[in-house]
Amino acid sequence: RVISMVGDAEAEILAKSEIMAGRRPGRPRALQEEDLALLARMVRSGAFATDKSYAMELERLTGKRVSLSTVNRALRRQLGTTIVQGRETTADKFKPENLLKLREYLDEVVDIPRRRLRFYDQSGVSISDIFRHRRRKMPGERAPLILRSQSATKHFSFFGATSIDISLPPVYYTWYESGVSNGQGAYEHLHFFKCASEVCVLRPGEDVFVLDNWSAHTSEAGQALIDDLADKYEIATLFLPPKFSELNPVEHSWRRAKCYAAQQRNVCRYVDPADACALMCEGLDRITHRNIAADYERDGYVIERPTADEILSMNDE
Repeated sequence: RVISMVGDAEAEILAKSEIMAGRRPGRPRALQEEDLALLARMVRSGAFATDKSYAMELERLTGKRVSLSTVNRALRRQLGTTIVQGRETTADKFKPENLLKLREYLDEVVDIPRRRLRFYDQSGVSISDIFRHRRRKMPGERAPLILRSQSATKHFSFFGATSIDISLPPVYYTWYESGVSNGQGAYEHLHFFKCASEVCVLRPGEDVFVLDNWSAHTSEAGQALIDDLADKYEIATLFLPPKFSELNPVEHSWRRAKCYAAQQRNVCRYVDPADACALMCEGLDRITHRNIAADYERDGYVIERPTADEILSMNDE
């Protein structure tokens, strides 16, 4: 006989409470496809900090008993989620006017072929962005002090646009040296498109550039550039809804390049801080169309099958 940690009286109370709550005691059920879809939506919401909170919410939504181990296994194996540092957001992200613009954006972008979409963005890169101030410390002691490098004030502004068209580079980019972090402005914004037109990476009548709501895009100079792109190159532009930067896949390209630069720092043990820009460029040059296609899919832009097959065949050759 198996002796339970819970006494007979307590077990009877638990069984009665489960029956009264509309549950059937016994082995919890396995998760179905609709349960996994609910879990994925909960993960993307960022509202749940522990696996137990996922299990409780899933049980509340479905009205069926779910075990913590089942939810944990589904999150890790079936959905492939990992634990990372969360990004805080302001409450005004979900204001009614922002949600309305989100709906308008989704309605407009849904019918645009994915190979026409070019996601455009800027990223300020400094030495500290690439060489994080992370050090080992002895148990019970404070973290060691790190002397600030004299070149730590050197910053670079990168401008880039993605493409899944194999006739174009996966990420076309330009960079500029800046005196302050995120010091890019309207001049670099205009210069980027001028350079893009000179090297023939703009496709008249086909490209749709998706931009965020950065002031250089919405300013008078930015609006003049948008009008010029439409008149001279027949290039359409589309603005992302405010506060929804996660809908811009080019953000993954910046992350990949910075991670590559940081890895090179670990491999080489020492890299001159002046080479940070070169490492960033090398990281961007290593990005493939397959990477960009995966980023599109990750952010919800489902790629048409012929285009996906073309990208896969190119990488296989």
